[in-house]
Amino acid sequence: MIAVFALCLAAVQHPTHPVLVWGGDAEGGAPFVEADPRDPSRVRGFDVEVAERIAHGLGGDRSAQFLQVQWSNIDQSVERGDFTLGLSGVEDTPARRARHAVTLSYFEFREVLAVRPADAANIHGLEGFFPNTYVDISPVLDQKKRAQFAHVSQDGQGIWREHHEVMAAWRGREVGIAAAEAFVHLNRDQASYLPGL
Repeated sequence: MIAVFALCLAAVQHPTHPVLVWGGDAEGGAPFVEADPRDPSRVRGFDVEVAERIAHGLGGDRSAQFLQVQWSNIDQSVERGDFTLGLSGVEDTPARRARHAVTLSYFEFREVLAVRPADAANIHGLEGFFPNTYVDISPVLDQKKRAQFAHVSQDGQGIWREHHEVMAAWRGREVGIAAAEAFVHLNRDQASYLPGL
C-alpha cells in the first residue's frame, strides 16, 4: 500500500518525466549498489540495473533515481515515503513480509569463508568452527535485548528479531535451555588451525 501511494505521488510531482525513486546504501552495498569509480556522483551495480528495468517497465519515459540511505534504515524510509522501493540486498524475512509487500527473490547467494592464502591448506570449510562451549544467557536475555534496542544504529527490529533472538534460541535448543551463546573454546596447548591463534 505504501509503495503504490509513493509511486503515484512521484508521478504527480513529475508529470512530464515521472521518476521512480528507489533507496539503497552505496556505502558497502557492492555488488548491489556502489559509487561508480569513474564518476562518484553516479551509482552502479545489480540493484541499479533492477531499478532501471522496473522504471522502464512502468511505462512512459520514467527513469530511476537513487536515494542514499543507511542500510539499516531502508524499511523505515519506505514506510515514511522517502522512496518507493528499498533495494541493496534487502532480505525476505517474516518480519519484513508482515510489514511490507515484498517481491519474489531476484538474487540468491551463499555464505563462504574468506581465508588468507597462508591458511588455505588448513581451512576448507566450517569444520572446526562448531561450538564446544555454551553460555546460558536466559537470565540476561531481556537485558541484552534492551541494550540492542537502545542504539538506533543497531537496528533492534531487524538484527535482534531476525538474528540474535533466533540464534540464541537455536543454540539454547542444542543444549536444552531457553537461550545460549556458543563459542569455540581453544586450548593454546593444542595445535590450532584457526588463523592468528
